[in-house]
Amino acid sequence: MSQLFRVVSLAFLFVLLAFVPCVLFASGNDGAAPTLIIPSIRVSAPIIEFPLGDSSWIIDPWESQIGHLEGTPGLGQSGNIVLAAHAKMPDLGNGVFANLSELHEGATIVVFDGQIEHTYRIDSILYVDYTDLSVLYPTNHDQLTLITCDTASGYDASRQDYNRRLVIVARPAD
Repeated sequence: MSQLFRVVSLAFLFVLLAFVPCVLFASGNDGAAPTLIIPSIRVSAPIIEFPLGDSSWIIDPWESQIGHLEGTPGLGQSGNIVLAAHAKMPDLGNGVFANLSELHEGATIVVFDGQIEHTYRIDSILYVDYTDLSVLYPTNHDQLTLITCDTASGYDASRQDYNRRLVIVARPAD
C-alpha cells in the first residue's frame, strides 16, 4: 500500500472520528448485550467495540466475536454502521462470519442494540480489494455494512492477510 494512500486513509478516519458520534450501545434498562442475528446462516453473536489504532482497527487474530468499527455510527444511529468479524481463525477453524458468503440479496439481518431490534434486508454483496476502504465511508442514508475476509481470494503470507474482503450491505427493512 502506498504511503500516500495510508496518509489519506488515516486523514479520512480522523475526520470521520471528529464528526461521527462514537456511541455504540443504547443503554437498555435490562443490560442486554448488543447482538447481531442472521437467521439464514444461523448467526447470533454479541457485538463488541473494535477500537481504532494508529492505522487500522485493533482486531485480535483470535477474536471470536463481532465488532463494531469505532468511528462509524453506533448501533441504532443514522449512517453507515460497520460491523466486522473473522471468517477464518488462525488455526483455520471457522470464525463467526464463516458462512457470510452464503447470504443472498433480500436476506434478513437483525441488530439488537441492547434495547431495540433493527431489521435490515441485504441490498448488495460486494467483493473488494483488501485496501478498498470506500465501503466504510459515511453515507447519506442508513445502512448496515458487514465486512470479513474473502477466504476464497487467496492468502498472502507476506502480508498475513487475504487478498479481498467480502462486504454485505443491508438497508433498513422499514
